[in-house]
Amino acid sequence: MPNQPYHDIQSTSVYVQVVLPLALPKPFTYYVPETMVSQIRFGVRVEVQFGRNRLYTAIVVKILDEKPEGVKPKSILSVVDTHPIVNKNQMKLWLWMADYYGCTIGEVMNAALPANLKLSSETRLVLSPVFVQDEMMLSDQEFLITEALSIQEEISIKDVRDILNKETVYPLIKSMLEKHLIYLKEDLKEKYKPKKVVCVRLVEPYVSEPDRLVEAFDKVSRSNRQTEALMAFIKLSKTQEFVRKPDIYK
Repeated sequence: MPNQPYHDIQSTSVYVQVVLPLALPKPFTYYVPETMVSQIRFGVRVEVQFGRNRLYTAIVVKILDEKPEGVKPKSILSVVDTHPIVNKNQMKLWLWMADYYGCTIGEVMNAALPANLKLSSETRLVLSPVFVQDEMMLSDQEFLITEALSIQEEISIKDVRDILNKETVYPLIKSMLEKHLIYLKEDLKEKYKPKKVVCVRLVEPYVSEPDRLVEAFDKVSRSNRQTEALMAFIKLSKTQEFVRKPDIYK
C-alpha cells in the first residue's frame, strides 16, 4: 500500500485530533479533505493511516480550523459514520478511566468498543451464516466480496482493497456488517460460541453387560450419595440419550 501523502496545511484548513484503539500517549492530528468537512463531527469514526501500512478506524475527539504548530498531518481517508458513536460524556468517562487505571485512552477505547467498531487492515471477515446468495439484492462491490468469501473461508480488509482495487473500503464494510452479509471473525466467534455441558455415562463392563450393574451398586454401597447418584443416572438414561451431571444430583 502506498504511503498516504502528507498535507501542507493552510490557515483555512480543517483538521481533527483522533483517538486510535492503540496504547498511544495522546491523540493524533489528521487533515480533513474539503469534500469531507461537512461530515466531520465529534465522536464519529474516520479511516486513517497510522504508520506505513496500517489503516484503522479512529474516533474524532477535537475539531480545529487553525493551523497546528509543529505537525505535518496526513489526510483522513474516509468518514465512516453519519452519526457519532461516542458522545462527550462517554469520552470524559474514558479519560477518567485512563487516568484512574494508569493507561492510555486508546487502551480504554479498545476495551470499550465492540469488535465491529474497531476495524483495521488486519481485521478478518467471514460470510454471515444467514447469508443467502441473491445477486439482485447486492451491489456490484458487495457481490464481489461475498463471492470471494464463498470461495475462501475468510479474507482481510486488505484483501477487500485488492479485490475492489480501491483504498477506501471501510464505509462499504460497515454497510455490509449492518446488512448482516458478513461478520468479523472475532465477532462471529463470540456470537456462536458453543455451549459445553458435562455429561455422565457408564463404562465397561456395565455398558455391554447391563446385568452386572449390581456389582456397581456393591462398589458404591458405602456411600448413600453415590448410590442415589447411580440410581438417578439409571432412571434418567432410560429417557435421555445424554445425562447431564447436574441433573443427577438434583
